Amino acid sequence: IGYAWVRELERAKTQHYHLVLILDGDKIQHPSKLIRRIKETWLDNGHMPVIKNPFYFIDKGNCKEERAKAIDRLSYLAKTRGKGYRDPQAKDYGSSRLNPK
Repeated sequence: IGYAWVRELERAKTQHYHLVLILDGDKIQHPSKLIRRIKETWLDNGHMPVIKNPFYFIDKGNCKEERAKAIDRLSYLAKTRGKGYRDPQAKDYGSSRLNPK
């Protein structure tokens, strides 16, 4: 359904990216197969660590609690440290546009 990414450059002096995928829970209820396929593809060209507990399943029954956890995790992407060290034509972040239902 959507995505967001941020680019950072910190102590390691090499840029790295963080990626968020927003998926339809009616189609993917557990991301293990998707994570495996992404890792297989990405590892051919780079390095991809996967964070512990990398997904949040938000439905009507747990909406407030899980949404709060997801927003807290996503807030890490908004930190200013590591941003701004780029060529003028490069971007620090990007995202798709979600259409409200």
